[in-house]
Amino acid sequence: PTWMPAIVDSVQELGRGATGRAVAMTPQRVVQAGVEIFVTVFRSFTEINPLLALPITGLLIILFLLYLVLAVLMTLAIAQVYMVMGAGVFLLGFQGSTWTQDLARGYLRYLLAAGVKLMVVTLIVSVGETQVTMWVGLATAEAGIASSVEVLLVAVSSVAIVTVMVATLPEYAATMITGSAGFAGD
Repeated sequence: PTWMPAIVDSVQELGRGATGRAVAMTPQRVVQAGVEIFVTVFRSFTEINPLLALPITGLLIILFLLYLVLAVLMTLAIAQVYMVMGAGVFLLGFQGSTWTQDLARGYLRYLLAAGVKLMVVTLIVSVGETQVTMWVGLATAEAGIASSVEVLLVAVSSVAIVTVMVATLPEYAATMITGSAGFAGD
């Protein structure tokens, strides 16, 4: 059915629209943002003081790896939605009998829950990326090396927090749709 992808697209659009971003955050854009931040900050610091290249490179590698994890988590959420849409369509056939209608309804609830999960992932990644871009801008604009490194550490910490949020919060939002209790730290 053509309306199932529309459900998924609309909840993902809600996640995008809530941040006010004109461009959608996709896994490819997340990785691209990580690469751009790596290159920009590395050039900025190594031009100022070549001795800082090693510690800055270490921080930037951590930052890029966190961006990569974010892209993987986003890809998994997208894959889950499309797998559910593709593999679960046959469950709609159970809508014809009163004895099996719950199977079809459960499928639709799960599809909506997967879409909400994707919406929350998109929302968190978009907000987090905006925040990290601000921190990185401050790090490259700071006058003193020490304060720039401090701001860069805050940026890496921010990406780590966003990564943990993307790994945990979307599942909680999905459980609100399915009605299952998943708040026990699963």
